[in-house]
Amino acid sequence: MRLEWLLVAGGLGQDASGSFTVISLNQNVLLSATLPAFTKRALVAHFIDDSSELNEGDQVSASFSVASPSGTVIAQQIVQATIGEKRLRDLPAALDFPVEFGLNITEYGPHKMSAKLQVPSGESLSG
Repeated sequence: MRLEWLLVAGGLGQDASGSFTVISLNQNVLLSATLPAFTKRALVAHFIDDSSELNEGDQVSASFSVASPSGTVIAQQIVQATIGEKRLRDLPAALDFPVEFGLNITEYGPHKMSAKLQVPSGESLSG
């Protein structure tokens, strides 16, 4: 397993079939003359299972967090998923996790967004 990419956006949309749309790609700067300031951000993490270690029915857990410049976690979400049927067994499985955060920003400076995936083998991947 590996984290292929982590995307930051202004928000997410979803249609009736479950497909999601990324809104305001690379929306990673907040301009505010005063603090606190409220903003919304979305993360999409794309994991690839190159080694085929995931099997149908396996449970995976992904946690997402946003930390302030001082290291305080200001938002966190945990998502769980069950691996479904692998129809194309010769191709690596891909897992996409979209999450949105409402953020109350109280410090100026770069905030760190991270994703962590926990798989049944106990392996943990982050980025």
